[in-house]
Amino acid sequence: MIRIGPRLKSYSWGEHDSLPRLLGVEDPGGPVAEAWFGAHESAPSTLEDGGDLAQFIATDPAALVGAERLPYLLKVLAIASPLSLQVHPTTEQARAGFDAEQARHVDVAAAERTFRDPRHKPELIVALTPMR
Repeated sequence: MIRIGPRLKSYSWGEHDSLPRLLGVEDPGGPVAEAWFGAHESAPSTLEDGGDLAQFIATDPAALVGAERLPYLLKVLAIASPLSLQVHPTTEQARAGFDAEQARHVDVAAAERTFRDPRHKPELIVALTPMR
């Protein structure tokens, strides 16, 4: 078993202390909207030895997960204010959109970028507290 730690994401719509308190991690101050657990290249989980999960998997992906990355990203959200509606692409749409932006040399971090990776984003919501 490998113990992983979350990557906290700060967005204006997040709560101020719920996620750090829930996860037993240091409160960075300000809103913390999401805690990510997984090997997503933009915010891979931390490892106890100071490394990150994506780098660890890259050492021997076939033996560790059977692929180059984990096939999921678990996000725990703490929502303090309404969010915009999000629509996620199918696998085919994600690949085509990502490839098109790569061909146009749009930086992955650019604000005008729509497809930051070539994967679809299936989602499931489980509310831990009342939500509307």
